[in-house]
Amino acid sequence: MFEIDLYNEEVLRAFHEKKDQDKLIHLQRATRADLMKECLMRLENGELENDIPVLAKIFNSEGNVESLKTAIKKATADKFRPIQDFIQIKTSKPTDNIIALLAIFIDFEPRPFEQWRNIQRNKNDGEKEKEEDTGKERKDDGPSIGKYKIPNTEIPNTDKSSLAAPTDISTNKINGQEIMEKEFSKKKKKQSLIFSGIGIFTTALLIIWYMVAIPKDCMCWNGEKYIQVDCQDKTQAYQVIGLDQDRLEHFRKITQPDSLGVKDIGNIWYSKIDNEVEFFTGPGYHPVQPNKSLKAVTRHIWDTYVRIKPDSNQHVQFGIMQKQK
Repeated sequence: MFEIDLYNEEVLRAFHEKKDQDKLIHLQRATRADLMKECLMRLENGELENDIPVLAKIFNSEGNVESLKTAIKKATADKFRPIQDFIQIKTSKPTDNIIALLAIFIDFEPRPFEQWRNIQRNKNDGEKEKEEDTGKERKDDGPSIGKYKIPNTEIPNTDKSSLAAPTDISTNKINGQEIMEKEFSKKKKKQSLIFSGIGIFTTALLIIWYMVAIPKDCMCWNGEKYIQVDCQDKTQAYQVIGLDQDRLEHFRKITQPDSLGVKDIGNIWYSKIDNEVEFFTGPGYHPVQPNKSLKAVTRHIWDTYVRIKPDSNQHVQFGIMQKQK
């Protein structure tokens, strides 16, 4: 297992432990706007100094506080939708970016991943040095082969001539060491063959699983449309799903509703989630919340959310309209 996967497991374990202890109620009730405000406030207060490189990568900004704050505001609260969905258990497949943000919001330590990795490596190096020191102490106690201690006793000589001649103590010790070495070598060789067989079998299973179970072509929502990605891509903010060529080519989010006309009534679709209305070019389910189905735009929806005064040049970001007063 890769180090990043181990880190992700520890963050998720910490999240579920705090959730079970009712320590994350404020996060579960937070809106996307609340999450964005908290991130900006902690960034302004200098609490996220070590997290700046991670946040800069997620929001595509330079590695300083001001440019990062600008990038977060430009991305809007919609960028925090994936982390909100995961915290509220609306999705169960978090990406690396979601877990990086989750670590920040639950104050997981040590973070980010690079700092956690360095601590783990130093810890492993220390344990390795301790084992080596222990090995040296055992070596000082007397000769040994692996975990086998060579007994400091004589091995009887079965040769008949030994009955008449005195036994050479040093020769018996050498013979005993040779016997132990041969036994140890046989056992080591047997273990090596077993582990090699297990390794080959495991590799074959992984190859078969990859060829059969993992789809080769996938896609991911990028906020406005679907883009084709690798099925193993863990850097995307939204969930990676199987490739649907029709939705990939034709399904879009309408980001400028003022370009629509009355002819589009019944030919475009909308969703209303958390009092936010979004418009799309095709039917089906919401790309981020797949349990929410899209509905065809009716005259009532058009008059309420889409129709704009003739002298208005309003362009609403992400296609979300507020009800006309």
